[in-house]
This record gives sequence, C-alpha cells and structure tokens, in this order.
Amino acid sequence: MQCTNNLKQYGIAFHNYHDVNNSLPAATAMHPLKMDRRFSTIGALLPYMEQTAAWEVVMSHAASSWESPFAELLVPSLQCPSDPMPSGKRYDGQYGMFNYMVCHGDNVIWNGFPSGFDNYVTGSGRSVTASFWIANPLAACIELEKYGAMYGLIANVRQRGFFNSYYFKNFSAIVDGLSNSVAVSEAVTIPSSPSTGVVNSIHGGTKYMYSTSLLYNQGPQACLNLQNGKVFSGNSMKVWRGMNITDGLYNVSGFVTVLPPNSISCNNGDNSSGGNSEETPAGTEDTGGTLQTANSYHSGGVNVCMGDGSVRFVSDTIDCGDLSTAPKNTGVSSYGVWGAMGSVNGGETTSL
Repeated sequence: MQCTNNLKQYGIAFHNYHDVNNSLPAATAMHPLKMDRRFSTIGALLPYMEQTAAWEVVMSHAASSWESPFAELLVPSLQCPSDPMPSGKRYDGQYGMFNYMVCHGDNVIWNGFPSGFDNYVTGSGRSVTASFWIANPLAACIELEKYGAMYGLIANVRQRGFFNSYYFKNFSAIVDGLSNSVAVSEAVTIPSSPSTGVVNSIHGGTKYMYSTSLLYNQGPQACLNLQNGKVFSGNSMKVWRGMNITDGLYNVSGFVTVLPPNSISCNNGDNSSGGNSEETPAGTEDTGGTLQTANSYHSGGVNVCMGDGSVRFVSDTIDCGDLSTAPKNTGVSSYGVWGAMGSVNGGETTSL
C-alpha cells in the first residue's frame, strides 16, 4: 500500500510540474545553475514533492549531481518499503537511495552523454559560452540533444518513452494516451558496492555484456539468456542503481519496457579496461548500450505509475512480444503489451 501511495504522489508531482511549465522534466538534463549534465527528473520535481529543504540544497551547492551533499539527500516517499535497504541507507551507510525510475521507452538506450560536451561548449571557435549554458538550461538541453544526435552518442530517437534525456516533452507528445503509457516504475537498489565485488543478483545488479550489437542482431533475448533464476554468472557492471536522487544517468534512475519485470539487466559498458570478451572485467556505468529492467521485491511483478497518475500492478508474465526481434525506433513496439506501454507514440491500442 505504501509503495502504491508513493507512486501516486510521484504522479501528482509530475502533473503539477507540467501545469506550471507546460512540459515534463527531462530524464537527464542540465542543472539549472551550473554545468552539470546529469541532473535528474527527481531533482527537478523536488519542489513539487513538498521537498523544499532538499531543493534548497540542490540550488545552493556547486557539487555535481552524484557528489556530496546530494548523495546524502533522503526522501522517504521515494523508497519502497519492500526494498531491504534499512532506512534508505546505502551499503556504505550513507543516505540517498531511491526506488522509483523513469521510463525511457522500449529500446536499448545509450547510457551517457556526449563525451566531447565540455569542449563543445567552451572550446576554441565555439559560439556558445559556458555562461550561456548555465543561464539557459532549456536551450542548453536543446543544443546538447542536437550534438548528441549528430554524433549518435545519445540517440534520443531510441527514447520514445514518457521521459527523454535532454528533452522536455509535454503531454501532447504522449500520442498513445496518458492512461496507456508507463511513466514511472519501481526498481530495486544496488545491494552492495560494485567496486568491491560482483553484484550478480537480478535485484539491483547489472550483467556485463561486451557487445551491444548482440541486442540488435539477436534481440533482447540475448540478454535474457544470461539469467539463471534470480542471478547471473560472470562479470557485473559498475552500475550505481538507485543511488543519489539527483543523478539522472539512465543506469542509475531509468528503465525500459522490454524484458519482463523482475528480469536481468544488461550493459555493454565503456570497455575502459580495453577488453572485448565476456571474461573481461567491466568498465564504468557512464556510457554504453543498456537494458535496465523494472524490478521489485513484491511477489509476482512491479507497481507502475501511468501517465495519468494512476498506479497499476504489472505481472512478471506480461506479454513481451518477440524478444528475438531487434528493437525499432518507430511504429508498433516489438515487445507486446509491455513494450506498447513504454512507447508513447507507437500507435498501439493495447493496455493492461
């Protein structure tokens, strides 16, 4: 019941935000006052969640979204009681865990941002200065989206979900209807440090998959095949799932409607270790093609908040279509009812 109420409050918050701004917040965005390109949906919604104190922290510190004091911010309504993390504490005793993730659609999402962003903004010969980006966060996001699409680094065309990275969508863009489109789902936080050991549970862990092309050549089934019960073998990614409410990096705070709820998540990483095989230690979570799956400790499925603010329970057995099919960017989703719920402009009429 508490988890359902938390999601209802989340829905009220993004509706109130839309009423004021005539748009939704971006899934990942520029910080309103500084050169931080990982600002989250939750960060933008804090004033609409009656979290004035947390918002004042966000607006008064120059740290990046994943650093202190943001790392310690704790919002109880963003935590599902079924998650065993005590009082919202992280594995290292700090605060800031959260369980509610925004929907990026029904595709394999590029997890990151243009690697040349800083040079693009302030480098020699650029017409846009850093002060402009800080003073005009909406324009900054628009320019960043253009840059990302130009180099294929963000590929927002893949993100046809309720929320998009560096893009402020409004309700008129939800062509399939607010009541048919998933906005937010619960997801389990990472249970221990990925820097000190393998986190190979499907609850909070992310499987290292050395080639994202497998997901396009063989479909998401290639990821699902790596699951064995509630665990997976081999290397796990350094994904800080559900850590730091202001960090909008997709692996941290997003999900897609591809694999069934409570299935494995996969990421190909950035290969910072120089490897190219399944046995090579994984890189960081900052870049890479990835499938992040909705999951929970509730029996049999997950709670989701729809675009109209209603909350529904989605079963682990929901129709996911043909998982051997490569994802697509337009038209009816390849992934059944679940995929249709995640794509806001696929033209589907299916619903729970």
